[in-house]
Amino acid sequence: MGHVIFIAIPVCLAFLAELIFAGAKNSSLVAFFRRFQTTHLADLACFVAYGLGFFQTAVFVGSFGVGIIFLWAANALWNGLLLAHRFDPHNAVLAAGLYFVTASFLAYWSHRAFHQGWLWNFHRFHHSATDMNPLVQHRNHPMQHAITGGLFALPSLMIKVDPAYIVVLGLIHQTHQLVTHSNIRSDWGWFGRWVLVSPAAHRLHHSIEVRHHDRNFADDLIIWDRLFGTWCDDSAGVTDLGVTDVAYNHRGPIYDVLADYVRAICQGYMRAKEWLIAAVSKVRKAAVNVPPAPC
Repeated sequence: MGHVIFIAIPVCLAFLAELIFAGAKNSSLVAFFRRFQTTHLADLACFVAYGLGFFQTAVFVGSFGVGIIFLWAANALWNGLLLAHRFDPHNAVLAAGLYFVTASFLAYWSHRAFHQGWLWNFHRFHHSATDMNPLVQHRNHPMQHAITGGLFALPSLMIKVDPAYIVVLGLIHQTHQLVTHSNIRSDWGWFGRWVLVSPAAHRLHHSIEVRHHDRNFADDLIIWDRLFGTWCDDSAGVTDLGVTDVAYNHRGPIYDVLADYVRAICQGYMRAKEWLIAAVSKVRKAAVNVPPAPC
């Protein structure tokens, strides 16, 4: 019951905010009934799977144990290799603040990593949405969740924070993410340009335009994009959304997710093959260049 509430309340709040600030004409909820498309089917299917717990099963099964490995690795890194203990600021509010900033920092770099190379195979499905609506937040590949699960466990391993604060911050974060994926076009003025990610800023991140690629990675705090040079304030130039390198939204979300697995395996195989050929070639050249032994 608690899980359903954790999922349902933020979604209802996000759709309500969209209806109030974007109007019925631009409400994605209204669009679902007026012009339901295959991209909406993927969003709805992922949300239902997540809410009913099927997605968590898919993460465990579909990651071939990667999620468990990453959780173990995160714990081993902090407690085993670094021999570190959880930092205790002896102040509940300060601890929650440090937890939030640390999680936000890790989320930024994790997001950047999933836009690069092989990992893009597991994040592209999220970007395949061609219409923004709150449910796009749940449109994620199981493998991405498995990989990031251990990473996002690190803040709770590093900082001693009251679990109640983690739950509250989780609800706030989830609601904010749903709003930034909504069809609200506002940039929230100076607050959205310098403090917290706005719907307009994240909409630009989903833009199909090449000049908008690899921009606005932050989940919540704008400061990371400002500090690391990935901020872009061209929300007025956003037209179409989605991806161009692979076709999605034609055969259903299950097919699209499985196809991403196949592409990742093929790409991984080709890279491993190239690396092996280069390594063998290097060894052969070294063997040829070995000077003869003295008589």
